[in-house]
Amino acid sequence: NNYTPILQAGQDCGTASFLCNRQTFTQTNVSGTGTNPNEAAGTCLASPGVNSEQNSVWYKWIAANNGTLTFIITPSSRDDIDWVLFDLGTTNDCTRATPANAIRCAAGRGVDCDPQTQHVYTKTGLSLTATDYNEASGCFGGQDGLVKYVDMLQDHIYSLLINNFDSSNHGFTIAFGGTGEFVGPSAKIDFAQNNPCPYQSYTFKSLSTNYSNLQWTLGEGASISMTTAEGPFDVSYSTSGTKTVVLEAFNDKGCKVIDTKVFTAVAKNPPPLITANQTSYCVGDTIRMSTALQSNATYRWTGPNNFTSAEASIKIPVDVSSRAG
Repeated sequence: NNYTPILQAGQDCGTASFLCNRQTFTQTNVSGTGTNPNEAAGTCLASPGVNSEQNSVWYKWIAANNGTLTFIITPSSRDDIDWVLFDLGTTNDCTRATPANAIRCAAGRGVDCDPQTQHVYTKTGLSLTATDYNEASGCFGGQDGLVKYVDMLQDHIYSLLINNFDSSNHGFTIAFGGTGEFVGPSAKIDFAQNNPCPYQSYTFKSLSTNYSNLQWTLGEGASISMTTAEGPFDVSYSTSGTKTVVLEAFNDKGCKVIDTKVFTAVAKNPPPLITANQTSYCVGDTIRMSTALQSNATYRWTGPNNFTSAEASIKIPVDVSSRAG
């Protein structure tokens, strides 16, 4: 699986990690509750006399459009994963992370329900087919860990608290779905190969959007190794071979996305290899010579009696003795 890891997710609403897109990711080593272990008080995660968080992480995102949201949380081991989703409105104000703004919540303990009488499950999240909005803590009939999808509102900020009730330090993987997207930067490379003679060069330009700054890494032997410019700019290489150019786009929420371009660079054109139909010619013969086609190349042949040609292949009748030999 390829994913962008959340290296250190915040453990309070105020330090939540911003998600820049709906890419699946895995969170490891979920342990501890941050500075406030009871931010989910009054939601389905709360129990009398017990903090609402045991081992928690928080995430936020901004809805890029009006659209549906689903997600599936899969624990890394057989742990009881609970969660609550808050709608913070259009301002990033954690005082709005209240029971009134908790739009979905799931705290059932399906991992060890009695298999004879209750539904056992480990995965939990939002589903297009579920109809309930909350599932209470404990083990109750009819619970399956899934509650109804959310119709996200454009520009609203959503905050997701995920809590591992079991103190195992294990994490989870979360995969998003639906038609709603998250606000974040996009990274896109515009690439052009220039005239190859005498040294090949390449033009790069960023077509990225919604970013605050860029970082290019242009590969081994590049005339410009790194830059933060948008472009366009030209780059040549001191060595031939496969090159990987990486463009990173960042925004002010700490989001980072990447685009790459892999291509074969030519440091200097190799001499053309010429093939001929004969090694010597007599009057009445035809000289036929050619060289392999190269992308973006031009050709210039010269020979006796001021012969010139701009084609990759040439054909010359030996009609006079000055052409023979």
